Amino acid sequence: HIVLSTLHTNSAAAAPNRLLDMGVPDFLVASALTGVLAQRLCRRLCTRCARPATELPPGIAAIADGLLGETQTLEAVGCNHCGNTGYDGRVGIFELLVVSDEVRRAILDRRDDQSIAHLARQQGTRPLVEDGIDKVRRGQTTVAELVRVAGHLDGVTPASSHGTFGQRQHAPANRDFDVNGYERLLHQWLQREVVETIAIEEQG
Repeated sequence: HIVLSTLHTNSAAAAPNRLLDMGVPDFLVASALTGVLAQRLCRRLCTRCARPATELPPGIAAIADGLLGETQTLEAVGCNHCGNTGYDGRVGIFELLVVSDEVRRAILDRRDDQSIAHLARQQGTRPLVEDGIDKVRRGQTTVAELVRVAGHLDGVTPASSHGTFGQRQHAPANRDFDVNGYERLLHQWLQREVVETIAIEEQG
C-alpha cells in the first residue's frame, strides 16, 4: 500500500530521524519510506508594482550578493491590486529526497540529519533554499521573503558556481528548476511504486 502523509520537520533529510524519534523501528523506516517532499510557501511578488531592489535588508546583503551575482532582484512595493502588501498569492519552494539504498543504509546506521542531507545532495537532491534562490532570480519572490520563510541563506553555492550545490552527480548544474519538473518527478515515482505494489500482490 502507498501511504501519503505529512510530517513536521525542518528539511526532507530530517524526516527519517523524526520517524525514529516517534518510535518507528529503524528497519521499518528504511524499508517502507520511499521519498520525502519538503515544501514551504513564499509570498509571490505582485507583478503590477514590483520594482528593482535598491537596498537589501541589513545582515543579508553580503550573502545575497554572493549567491545572486549580477542578478537584479526585485522588491515589494504595494499597490491597490495587492492591497498595498507588495505580494499577490504564493509560490512554493521544494526539496525532494528519494530514499535510495545508500540512504536506507544511513537510516539503519542511525546517522544524523546532516549526514543524510549530505548523502542526498551527492545523489542530486536540490536543497529547499536553493530552489528559493532560483525563485528570487526569476523575480517570483524577494530575498527578504525567502529569509523569512527559509530562515537562512547559508549553505548555498555562490552564483559564480552556476547555482550548484555540492557535487551533485545526477542533476545538471545549470538546469532550471520549476514546480512542474518536480511534479513530473513525483508522478513518475508514485507511478513506479504503484506498478511495483501491483506486481508484488499478483505474485502473492
